[in-house]
Amino acid sequence: MTRTARSRMFALASLAGSLAGCGDMALLGVSGGGAQDMGLARALIEEGMVPRADQFTVEGLLSEHDLPLADQGCEDLLCPATAAAWVVPVDGSAPGLLVQLGFQTGVDLDSFERPPLNLAVAVDVSGSMAGDKLAAVRDALDAVVERLGGEDRMALVAFDDRSRVIDEGRIMDAAGREAMHRAIARLEDGGSTCIECGLEDAFALADAHAGAPGVEDRVLLFTDAQPNVGDTNTGSFLELTRRYAERGIGLGLYGVGLDLGAELAQEISQVRGGSFTYLADAGAVRETFEEDFDLLVTPVAYDLDVAVAPVKGWGMDEAYGAVPDSGDALEFGAATLFFSHENGGMGALLRADEGEALRVPPALALGGMDMRYEVAYHADPDVGETATAHVGMAFEGGEAWRVEDPGGATAVAADDLGVFKMGVLVDEYRALLAGAMSCTRDLEVADALDRIDRAAARLSAAAGTGAEEQTGDLAAEARLMEQLAENVRRGSCL
Repeated sequence: MTRTARSRMFALASLAGSLAGCGDMALLGVSGGGAQDMGLARALIEEGMVPRADQFTVEGLLSEHDLPLADQGCEDLLCPATAAAWVVPVDGSAPGLLVQLGFQTGVDLDSFERPPLNLAVAVDVSGSMAGDKLAAVRDALDAVVERLGGEDRMALVAFDDRSRVIDEGRIMDAAGREAMHRAIARLEDGGSTCIECGLEDAFALADAHAGAPGVEDRVLLFTDAQPNVGDTNTGSFLELTRRYAERGIGLGLYGVGLDLGAELAQEISQVRGGSFTYLADAGAVRETFEEDFDLLVTPVAYDLDVAVAPVKGWGMDEAYGAVPDSGDALEFGAATLFFSHENGGMGALLRADEGEALRVPPALALGGMDMRYEVAYHADPDVGETATAHVGMAFEGGEAWRVEDPGGATAVAADDLGVFKMGVLVDEYRALLAGAMSCTRDLEVADALDRIDRAAARLSAAAGTGAEEQTGDLAAEARLMEQLAENVRRGSCL
């Protein structure tokens, strides 16, 4: 691939790779920063409530699912791939063609090597963290320590109404791991919460050893408090995060029993190296830090910039799993891409410029996407360079994967599995929005229920179109929508 000047940073809440198995090789996916789930909204629905619109994001929903595209035989660090689906949204808006963009990678689990870490951890030990929350964080940190070795460094900060440096940092050889386990065991709760106090100390400790070639500099923050995203003074949460991101130190933010909200999801997604995860319970802690830790701290690329060039007569109307650049309706991008076990997705909805096509169109070329990104993976010899790539967009008729509404009208007609699942999951997101709008009286209850019921029916039908390992995860989403409908009927608004 040719090299160009370094790209600007654009926003993305969750971009993921799109790859299938290649022989017996266990390939990795590629995922983006920002929201990694919508755990709080899911928990609220299961408890009989209707979540607010600021308690979930489409990025978080897509990140919970594997959205693979057909294997392209990628041998490079990143290979872009696309697939398209005809979609008829449950909210009654005009039909269009949903194009999924993903990245395949030639890196597999056998060849993957996590870079050495310069890690600083800030832990909220305020009174609200007492009991199960702090115990879960101790378990998480113990799991992190066991993933570290003699090439890694770790520091530990605890904060409530003030910050205390528990360990200024040490090499994590056998003696270092034993000492850090003891320090973690001594964490005790008490006091109120000053997130910025702990965050500033953690960033400073990481910064003291930052910049070593081939070493990933990162801060992990665990808290059950909502950072104030409205405060933009020099000592605020966002300004600290942005300032140190410019110095190459990324932030992983973990909400302990707290969903951090759609506003923060968007803000974090725009920060280089930024991501956050909702830790609902001990099970989520184990999965995140015992199974996924090495991938969560390994950026693949920074500053992805995607320009969409549709054919004449078509334009990009909406983006899912991505935030369009405010200066150009045909651009979107990503601050950071990470390796992942799953294949999530990012989508662009194209609609015809004139008139509304009401039927599945025949196969047609849709144009292409041009992109730039900075190589970040430390095992790649071109780390720090800017790469360019082009990928075409086309719709092949949507015969491979289809789901119909009652009455036989086509709801989704997709060329590939990943974009098929994305189509019905975006309908679920629209149904979630309908539920929230019924509570704010921006939508009649009957209209909200119509959208939710249609989304549930589509998810249920889609769950039965493939093998269990392909679409079985959609059955749980159908049941979630059925529960949401019942909650809306009861008027169980927050």
